[in-house]
Amino acid sequence: MNKEKPILIGHTIYLRNPLDEDIKEGNWHDWYNDMQITKYNMHGVYPITRDKELEYINNNKNKKSNITLAIIEKNGDRLVGNISLCNIDLINRNCNLGLTIGEKSSISTGV
Repeated sequence: MNKEKPILIGHTIYLRNPLDEDIKEGNWHDWYNDMQITKYNMHGVYPITRDKELEYINNNKNKKSNITLAIIEKNGDRLVGNISLCNIDLINRNCNLGLTIGEKSSISTGV
């Protein structure tokens, strides 16, 4: 597993805090400029730069009302997507959920 400690570990994936390198070097940034990947969420309407995406993620790290986690495939520690809980309301116990799967799984494709 990556140097960042996992938050939640499943059978085939684990969730961890996003790293700057996920956005700077990985495909994270590309997902949010791909209308096919983002057609069911609020992202992807306007182009976004790597710097703006990194700024957005880093600004949300300290907010108690938002959590964004990277989805990592255990087989190869490959970043495949991310999940966000936004507008977390602890009193009314609700939030908005955002899920982006940007990569095909090697588990389902046999790659």
